[in-house]
Amino acid sequence: MSAAPTLLADIGGTNIRLSVLDGPAPGPVQQLELDGFDGILPAIAACLTAAGAEGGGRRPGAAVLAVAGPVAEGRA
Repeated sequence: MSAAPTLLADIGGTNIRLSVLDGPAPGPVQQLELDGFDGILPAIAACLTAAGAEGGGRRPGAAVLAVAGPVAEGRA
């Protein structure tokens, strides 16, 4: 079996854009407004479910997250 998929995310103040890399090219980009979620983790979970990466699909083994805003003491 090949390596686990990688979650790719661009997290802004208003929207989150996610894709799952499972092979040579990323899958479709999903965009969600963050206002509909109680944080980043529920938004990521919703995107993974929609992409089939949870349940019957393979869960990502790694993530690359681009986060808008300052980083202080290792936290964004």
